[in-house]
Amino acid sequence: RNYNSLVPHTNGEYFKWLAHDDLFAPTYLEQCVEILDARPEVVLVWAATDRINEDGQKISELRSTMSYESDSAYRRLRAYVGDRMKAPQIFGLMRRSVLLETALLRSYGASDFTFLEEMAMRGRFAYIQEPLFFYRIHTQRHSASTAEEQVQWFNPDRAAPMMWHWSQLGGLVDSIRRVPMPIWDKLRCFAFSGWWGIRHAKELADDVLTRGRYEAGRLGSRVAAARKA
Repeated sequence: RNYNSLVPHTNGEYFKWLAHDDLFAPTYLEQCVEILDARPEVVLVWAATDRINEDGQKISELRSTMSYESDSAYRRLRAYVGDRMKAPQIFGLMRRSVLLETALLRSYGASDFTFLEEMAMRGRFAYIQEPLFFYRIHTQRHSASTAEEQVQWFNPDRAAPMMWHWSQLGGLVDSIRRVPMPIWDKLRCFAFSGWWGIRHAKELADDVLTRGRYEAGRLGSRVAAARKA
């Protein structure tokens, strides 16, 4: 909610989210702006990333393995899903006019992936090969929290387990439906969402089982309370 609430209060040409514990080089924004100014077809720019620890020491490298330069929304979607370097793109510099056309971040885990899938379908991503972004890894980071804590982080009003993989699949299908693209690209994107569902069949089934156990527990508690009454 906090991430999304920032967007309507901005009026610049470009937009960037930034977590309080990450760092970026002094020339990061300068280089991103240069690319966005020169290339109107680019909707997001991000850079090679180093993981750092709590003391700022380098732990490992994150380097993109894919190209997002295709004219095809389908191929850019495939590139994003296939790219092993997913975390830093959400903190790239984005074209605000395109950002406003998206559904922004949704209230479920890994909804940044859904958001970036939509951005990739809407335009090209540009990648700076120089490491300019520093992604901090520490015990208090959001991704290290428990499933229950993540539910509360994404939606404080929610108590039930989120069916994250079903939400991700639904978000992908909704994004494909809304993004303007040639019909052949759209059909291939829908087919790709079906492949995604097959690939994640185990996780989708686990979501159903987890939610079923939760609902069964709720029902049992109500029955026990009614008997006591």
